Amino acid sequence: MLDVDYLATAALVMAVGMVGFLFVSAIFADKIPTLSVRFGKHNQALVAMITSGAIIGAISNMAVSNTFPVGANTVSVLFAAAVMFTLKSIKKKHPEKLWISKWSVGISMFSGMFAGYFTSLIL
Repeated sequence: MLDVDYLATAALVMAVGMVGFLFVSAIFADKIPTLSVRFGKHNQALVAMITSGAIIGAISNMAVSNTFPVGANTVSVLFAAAVMFTLKSIKKKHPEKLWISKWSVGISMFSGMFAGYFTSLIL
């Protein structure tokens, strides 16, 4: 059963798992504009669509792989998606609130973690 130690371990594993992404970002961040110009010479909108599609595909793959079998993980994914949708709707209505776009992913992740934890206590 999930408990506080499990939640703390999950948060630590997620943080340590990001170290590789940080190294790759640090190494290749200065090369992104060059690639963007090279591949998007004729169509800048295509570069934006490919980038958005890659991000959506990667996150969707991670979310769906943790959704089945139906249980606390499913509740966690759905709750995080609902929180993200709510925050994006608030941002659309109040564009002057810049902090929402900066913190919406983190808020929805932590909301999903807590929803999954509390659901695991019930199930």
